[in-house]
Amino acid sequence: MNIDSNQQEYETLMELAADCAKHQLQRGGAFQPAYLYLNDSEIGLLSFADDGSAEASTKFGQTVCLLAIAHNVTACVMIVLIEKIPESSSGPDPADAWAGTWEFVLLCYESRVDTAQSMLPVLRSASGEFTGFGDPQAVEVPGHLSGSVPTQEPSLAERREADRLLKVQRPGV
Repeated sequence: MNIDSNQQEYETLMELAADCAKHQLQRGGAFQPAYLYLNDSEIGLLSFADDGSAEASTKFGQTVCLLAIAHNVTACVMIVLIEKIPESSSGPDPADAWAGTWEFVLLCYESRVDTAQSMLPVLRSASGEFTGFGDPQAVEVPGHLSGSVPTQEPSLAERREADRLLKVQRPGV
C-alpha cells in the first residue's frame, strides 16, 4: 500500500464511504453493498441489492468493472457489511439477541496505483440500534475489489463498449 501518492483522494473517498455506511445503518433494514467511485469530473455511487446469491454477487462485480471502464474511474471504494451472529443469540430479550454479535463495515479502496482496506467496527446499543463506529482497523482482505480499476486510462472505444454493455445489463447506470 502506497497511499501517499494520493492521500487527499484516499481520505475523501474513505470518509464518504464511511458516511454512506453510517446512513445505511442508521435507517435500518437490509444493508446494501455499494461502490463509490471517482473520476476526473465526478464522485458517483452505485448501490447493489444483494439477495445473497452467487449470481447476484458476480453480476455486481461485472457491473463494477464495466462502470470503471465506461466512466474512466481513477479510484473507488467498495462498501460491504460483514457480520457474525451466533446461533445462540435468539433469546426473547433484545439485549440477549445482540450478545456475542459482531459486525464490521469493510471499506476496500483501490486506485490505479494503490489499494487499502479498513474495517469499521459497528457499535450498537443493547436493543440493537446503531450508535456509531469503533476505531478503524487496517486489514488485508484478498479478492475484494481487486482489479476493478483499470491500471491505465481506457481508450474511447473501450469506454463506449463498456457503456453499451452497462446499459444492457443495468439500464439507468
